[in-house]
Amino acid sequence: IVTWCDREILPGTEWESMISRELNTADLILLLVSPDFICSDYCYGNEMKRAYERHSVGEAWVIPIILRPVLWKDTMISKFQLLPAEGKPVTKWTDRDEAFEQVAQGIDYVSEPLRAQKAMRETQERDKKEQMQKPVLFPFFRQPQPIQHSQLDRHTILHKRYHIQKRIGQGGMGAVYLAKDIKNLGLLC
Repeated sequence: IVTWCDREILPGTEWESMISRELNTADLILLLVSPDFICSDYCYGNEMKRAYERHSVGEAWVIPIILRPVLWKDTMISKFQLLPAEGKPVTKWTDRDEAFEQVAQGIDYVSEPLRAQKAMRETQERDKKEQMQKPVLFPFFRQPQPIQHSQLDRHTILHKRYHIQKRIGQGGMGAVYLAKDIKNLGLLC
């Protein structure tokens, strides 16, 4: 699993395009929800809308993880499956380890099919590359068939120019004939 966090944005970096690129390529988007997150531009801005769009069409999974008590029910976060269960904040659990275990199980539940899809895509890409490396056999590159030369006897005139005299030899790919060029001899006009 490749991870990325907006904290990795360095000073001077075009942050909007970097966040947009990461959101557009992510398979799984985790939102760590706290009062700070709810008050931030992320919660109501283009990033959240784009994450919701990708989630709605099945391109990515968005999982909000409720860390501290916050009013999330009237936000876009309510449209997703929340972790821990029922959106109970981690800090309100008497056993926080149990809360984080539930979060981990929820992420694992979602990421297992994602890993399977990724493995299937990688297999398809590998098969495609292998297929591209194989020589392409076009239908006109068939095994040569024995040529029937019986129709060319010593009285045959080919292309209104060559008078067959006799067959000199024959092989699997063709035959060699002795012929006179009657056009150059002035016999035909």
